[in-house]
Amino acid sequence: DYVDSAANATTDFTENRVRYEITKAGTKDWNIQLKQEGLTMEAGASYKLEMKIGSSIDRDVKVALMGAGDAWYGGTDIRLTKDKLKSVNRIIKLEDIHLLYLFPN
Repeated sequence: DYVDSAANATTDFTENRVRYEITKAGTKDWNIQLKQEGLTMEAGASYKLEMKIGSSIDRDVKVALMGAGDAWYGGTDIRLTKDKLKSVNRIIKLEDIHLLYLFPN
């Protein structure tokens, strides 16, 4: 995970889940990030992103796959409603990626 100095959050990774306690989201959508680096993926292939996500407040999050040179693939905003779990499913076609970012706004 990544928490920029403009934000304040604690992270708990337990039972294949991540929980953020965000006390200050920061001013940019990238100030708090959930990342997964080091994935080996095939250029031009399609990948399915599946997750369940929720929030204790109404908020938007951005999900994207990011590759070398900060190339973005499949970036989209997801609107979360307070205390409602949301299933997210996306098929993303890419060229050369290696990072997954999830940004709370």
